[in-house]
Parts: sequence; structure tokens; C-alpha cells
Amino acid sequence: MSQISVTPWPRDDARAVILIELRRRIGEFMLVGAHARDIVCRDVVGLDRGMPSTSDLDVAVAISTSGPDYAQRVSRLEGRGTSSRMRFTIPDEAGVPGVSSTPIDVIPYGPGVLDPANIPLDAERSLDATGMAEAASCAIAVQVRSDLVVSIPPLHALMALKLLAYVDDG
Repeated sequence: MSQISVTPWPRDDARAVILIELRRRIGEFMLVGAHARDIVCRDVVGLDRGMPSTSDLDVAVAISTSGPDYAQRVSRLEGRGTSSRMRFTIPDEAGVPGVSSTPIDVIPYGPGVLDPANIPLDAERSLDATGMAEAASCAIAVQVRSDLVVSIPPLHALMALKLLAYVDDG
């Protein structure tokens, strides 16, 4: 995996605090979604042309199920809402202001997922994680602070995942 460094995030950046605490709780992951898009487009590629930015710090991550079992890895998080199989928060005990209220989508991918195109969320909804393993295979390591390196799909993989997400949202 290639590694690049970008302009360091401030020490008090909420994203960094959340990602560091998340890594402490579940181990390695790949950041996907709007925050990954922002890092790749703004910090890596240099595209900052009025892109819409997410203000709620919704952090979506993909974790491989080839290591520890998915349920074991997310057991250190709290389920939230009706889709608690994949939407979590960091428990209040973390003692870090603002961290416990941030939704974290933990999307499983890898050999332990029997059908990545149909991962059940609840009785009526499912998630399509097609492309996550491929995105992970070409991920780049981005050093956003001296104490934080984040695995992120490159721009072409993020675009493919976004297209699949649009189809999935139907």
C-alpha cells in the first residue's frame, strides 16, 4: 500500500479524535464515504471547487471479516437505531466530548461475507457492499496527522463505490 502525507489536520480535529478512538476499539479499517472523498479530493488531488461537505462527521468505515469476526470487532461499539447491525456509536465511557454522538457505519466486506450484494440490515432493507474488497485492494495510506494514518480508496475506487451506492439507494 502506498503512503502519502497531506497538510496535517489540527490536533483538536474531531474527525481525527473519532478515527483514533475507532481504531483503538476495532482495529484496522478503510475509511469510505464523504470523509474519504474530502480527503482524496481536497488533500490528495487538490480539487476544492465548492464540493458539498458533510457537517455531521458521519464516519463510514469498511472492515474486512477475514481477521477477527465482525461481531467481535464491533462489540466495543454501541448499536444505534433500527439498522443497528451496521450503524454504531462509540460508547460514552470513551470520555471524549462529541465522540459518542457521532454515527459510524461499519460495512463488512471480505471472505466472511457470503453475498456482498445483499447484506441484510433488517427485515426489509439490505446493503450492497459490492466493490469494497476491490477498493481495499488498491487503497492508499494517507497520513493526516503525525499519529494517524488512514486507509482510503483512491479516487477511481471512490467514484465506483459512489455509483454503486446511488444504484443501491434507488
